[in-house]
Parts: sequence; C-alpha cells; structure tokens
Amino acid sequence: NLLTPGVTRSKNSGTFDDVEIDPTAKGFNTNGGHMDYNLYLLDGVSIKEYQHGTNMFSPSVDDIQEFNQSTSNYGSAFGAEAGAQVSLVTKSGTNQFHGALYDFLRNNVLDARNFFALTHDAPPYRRNQFGGNLGGPVVIPKLFNGKDKLFFFFGYEGFRDSRLTPQLSYYPTPSQLTGDLSDLAATGGKPVLDPLSGQPFANN
Repeated sequence: NLLTPGVTRSKNSGTFDDVEIDPTAKGFNTNGGHMDYNLYLLDGVSIKEYQHGTNMFSPSVDDIQEFNQSTSNYGSAFGAEAGAQVSLVTKSGTNQFHGALYDFLRNNVLDARNFFALTHDAPPYRRNQFGGNLGGPVVIPKLFNGKDKLFFFFGYEGFRDSRLTPQLSYYPTPSQLTGDLSDLAATGGKPVLDPLSGQPFANN
C-alpha cells in the first residue's frame, strides 16, 4: 500500500519488536484523507473493520491471485468510501492440481542477547509462519464432463510465536523483607517516617 503515490503510514501506526502496539498499526492515509476512509474488499465483499478502520481479515499471500488499490478516479462500484479502495481476489482451482507448502522460521540462533538478560546467550525464541494451499478440479463425469466446470481451492496459514523476554522491576532486598530499611539511604530512598510522630526512624 505504501508504494502507491499519495499514500503514507497512519500516524497511530507502529510496532515494537515485531509486536503490534496499536490496533491501527496497518492503517494508512491516502491523499490526505483519514485512514477510516479506506475500503477493503475480498472477492468483492467488504472486510473492513470499522472500529479501527482497517481490514478484519488478512489472507495468506500465497492465496491471493490479484491485488489492486485505487486511490482516485475509481468507478462508482467502489464509491462506498472516500479513501483508497483496496481489492483482493483469491485464487481458484484449475484443471490441474497445484499446491504449495511453506514454513518461515526465525529463532534465537541469529538474535543478539538482550542487554539486561542474565545469561550469555539469547533467550529461547521460536517464530514459525507456516501453511499451504491446494487447488484443482472437481471431477464428476456424469454432471460436468470432467473439465472446465467446477474447481476448488483451499489455503491455510498458521502462526506460532514463543519467546522469553526479561522483565525489569523493583523487588525488596532480603534485609528489607525483615524490616531493615537502612539500605534505602544508600540508594537515594526517602526516610521512613513514624506515622505517630511524623519523625524518621533512626537508620530507617
């Protein structure tokens, strides 16, 4: 979408470490219009998610036959929205069987260690995007004479993401757990006050 003239990423879009931090991360503005003005079609049916103004369904790239995006001067058939008209057409079967299998793998072997991690190696990370598709004819000789009449196409895509991420927080030291808060002064902490007198306890 962003390669089309007049299209820019929405201001609210963004990701952090490959994880979406905003549900509008896939949004884009067309010719100065708001991202909510875009229309998304899949085989002629609207798949727009109106709460965030984006598409509610993203088919696998291997399942798409044609992709078209119109940003201006489009026909009246695409007049439901004032922004870009994004149209996806899925593949269909043919008279021959065709299929594909794929698996995109990313793991911690090539990742750098997190600066705050306690281990010398990168934490375990497994990310798999896998799937496949199959299309072909539906052969019923008595009804369709076996050719050019009825076809099928099936596609599936799965996503698995497993990672360990260091979590940073403040925890009491062993001495603080026993009520000895004298080490707070060394770390710049505030003195502990007696709730009755309002005066600090000696050595916290």
